Amino acid sequence: MVGDFTEDLAKVQLNKKWGFIDKTGKEVIPIQYDEAGDFCENIKKDNCTGLARVKRNKKWGFIDKTGKEVIPIQYDEAGCMCDNLAGVQLNKKSGFIDNTGKITIPLEYEDVLSFSEGLAAVRKNKKWCFIDKSGKQVINYQFDDVKWFFDGLAAVKRGKYWGFVDKSGNEIIPFEYNDSQIFYEGVAPIKNFGSWGFIDKTGKEVIECKYIFAYSFINGIAKVYLKNGKSFYIDKNGTEYWED
Repeated sequence: MVGDFTEDLAKVQLNKKWGFIDKTGKEVIPIQYDEAGDFCENIKKDNCTGLARVKRNKKWGFIDKTGKEVIPIQYDEAGCMCDNLAGVQLNKKSGFIDNTGKITIPLEYEDVLSFSEGLAAVRKNKKWCFIDKSGKQVINYQFDDVKWFFDGLAAVKRGKYWGFVDKSGNEIIPFEYNDSQIFYEGVAPIKNFGSWGFIDKTGKEVIECKYIFAYSFINGIAKVYLKNGKSFYIDKNGTEYWED
């Protein structure tokens, strides 16, 4: 199995172990890890640090593009190094480290999501809030589930329903959906009455809810699924392009 190239390297799997190759196919980082992330994992492929998370013997750390272990393989969990910070967990407590391995936000949370657009979601007492890179709480603990900020909005869940808030915590799109994905390229997949469609940033349904599942748009196309399991791509007009 071969992953996508990011930062000119791609992860590869052989005999249940992972390593990295360059664009000539040369193995540049030995195939020795139990799991591995890409060298750039955020959806926008920007603010990359040249570090990849890797797992060995049930612990996570980070390596650079030469394979040097720059952050020790010691954490129980590790997220991507996004916005120069990575969420990590040790002894069931989560916080953030920078790209040198320094703990910048204490490991005091039940769970964390990676930073996106300058904010990260963190959980305490089964509720989520958002913090900035200094660790300051900018949106209060109030959500039952959350996703990342993209296009200035985050999908958040309160009770049974999902809606969207801005970076000040203002409700921009009402809590009325069964599920949702992130906003990207101005639209977001949402689930209503058992089916997925798309809304714009005003909450207007721009593609009818008729799919069993839908991914966010990337480069103008999104993958969607029908109830029979078949998948295809659509553009933002809803035009369908079937896979071969």
